[in-house]
Amino acid sequence: GACSVRLLRPVHTQPPDLPTSIRSHFYQAPRTYSTLHSAHLSKSATHHHNMADAHVASMEQRANNMVAQRAEPALRLLHTIVTSLHENAADPRYRRLPYSTNRKLRSVLDKSTDGQAFLMALGYRLDRTGDLTLDLRGRSVDGVRPLYSSALSTLSRALQQLTSSPAPREVQLDQSLPPQPAEGSAGVTSVTVKFVKGGPDLHGTVVSRRFDAGDTLRDVKRFVEGSMEIELARPRDEEAAFSSSSSAAAA
Repeated sequence: GACSVRLLRPVHTQPPDLPTSIRSHFYQAPRTYSTLHSAHLSKSATHHHNMADAHVASMEQRANNMVAQRAEPALRLLHTIVTSLHENAADPRYRRLPYSTNRKLRSVLDKSTDGQAFLMALGYRLDRTGDLTLDLRGRSVDGVRPLYSSALSTLSRALQQLTSSPAPREVQLDQSLPPQPAEGSAGVTSVTVKFVKGGPDLHGTVVSRRFDAGDTLRDVKRFVEGSMEIELARPRDEEAAFSSSSSAAAA
């Protein structure tokens, strides 16, 4: 039967100075082949339907992972992005995320590989400028609205699950700090602190964390003070948890 040919535009250079996690999810390797698409509408519709189901399943899994990781900043960022897409589906401006220039956007995404994978399932790709651009994959604006709706529902449920229980202190502290760089990376410094005051619950406790050269002393101070609060509160937390579990067992 008749068929049409769509050539995939080759990408010859990788965007510079991008985190490995972002590159692994979004970067498109050079391609020199063409893809053939059947002109039969029934086959095309089936293909898009199956792909949409796979993308929805992937987004649900990634959202569940973020709930388990208590990755609230990533979930809220994604919810904002998808809400804008859903409300402005016909406006191409909302299909581009300035990853290369928006430090806050980079900070949140760099800390969540599941957040990156969620965007990829939605259709985002890293372009040659280092920004994230939504690829409609040949679909019309109306054709992608159901995917936006599913993504928005998935994120709303995830946020509801997340906010139904308070985050552990350790997770709250980690989310308030810059992303911890990989061990051995250039410009990385490991800060180790041993507490010598604060009573028997704190004395001798050692905490450590890696910081990037671009992080500030304020970040280090927040880490030290936050770690001190966690260690001082830990016995009370454990006692409360034991008391709660004992009460539940008694009931």
